[in-house]
Amino acid sequence: MTPITISARTLVAVTATVGMAVPVALAAPSPAASSTESTVSKEASAKGHCVRSRQGIPKAGKTYLGAAVNGKHTIGSRERQLGRTIRLHRSYYNANQISGAVRDAKADLKAGRLPWISFKAPYSWSQMAAGKGNRWAKELARGLRKVHGPVWLAVHHEPEKDGDLALWTKMQRQIAPIIHARTNNVAYTVIYSGWNTYGGGRNTVATKWPGNANIDILAIDAYSDYGVRRGGGVGDKHLNIRPYFRKMARWSRHHHTAWAVAEIGQSRPAAKDNPKWLVRAYRTMQRLGGAGMSYFDSNKHSVTDWTLDDPVKFARYRSLMPLSARLCGR
Repeated sequence: MTPITISARTLVAVTATVGMAVPVALAAPSPAASSTESTVSKEASAKGHCVRSRQGIPKAGKTYLGAAVNGKHTIGSRERQLGRTIRLHRSYYNANQISGAVRDAKADLKAGRLPWISFKAPYSWSQMAAGKGNRWAKELARGLRKVHGPVWLAVHHEPEKDGDLALWTKMQRQIAPIIHARTNNVAYTVIYSGWNTYGGGRNTVATKWPGNANIDILAIDAYSDYGVRRGGGVGDKHLNIRPYFRKMARWSRHHHTAWAVAEIGQSRPAAKDNPKWLVRAYRTMQRLGGAGMSYFDSNKHSVTDWTLDDPVKFARYRSLMPLSARLCGR
């Protein structure tokens, strides 16, 4: 367990709680977006969105809006376009990049962002579960505790099609206690594929859950595939993400863990056909007590262009930024 006076898991229990070049003009929202932003800005100023938790986990009703930014943009260049700080920053690392991840986490915190980092494991899941990666995990913990601020951590996100999930789960049970025993600022997260976990009415969390004592945040990656070609067909439905969130919120209450979305994305055709989808998703997460939502602002290694290099998505995302939770003093 994380050695802090009130653990993140206890706190949650108590509170129940990714092209085209972007023209410079994109940095200014449309009149409609301006109106929306004005409204949400007033709401934001009326609420306390500052998070003091040592692990950066907010109380219910405070929800980070973040992004994973890769490709031609950096997190800094995207923020300059948006005119605001992105408060939750998803980034990805190989096992031998601990020093780089620590450096980037420090930079994120200095800029006012909460870092949410994913690592690939240095060995196979079975080897990690047997303890071969313990030294690596200890090195990782030593680095992360020196960033002097909250960090959210995942090891091998979206595991569903990558091997035996029982071994992945055992790996998490092996690593998480090492991180928790050596840090008090790191929230350990598991990130599942949203569709494989909740799509088609499924709910498979219990079959791949490493245990309440090990996990601070339950998270998924979820994309609206409308207009996206996969497996020989083109998606013709917008993702209804509310049922996912309801199931996650219920699990959170019963298992004393926070919940969040590590990657969310909408295609260009989807944004044109359903321009309010992202706003509804974020607001639904807020109402149900989700801790954070990170947009996948990238088109690397993907089936379509999920980026915010689209006037509709850009304006909607920007309109939500005033509502985002933020770390106190940053």
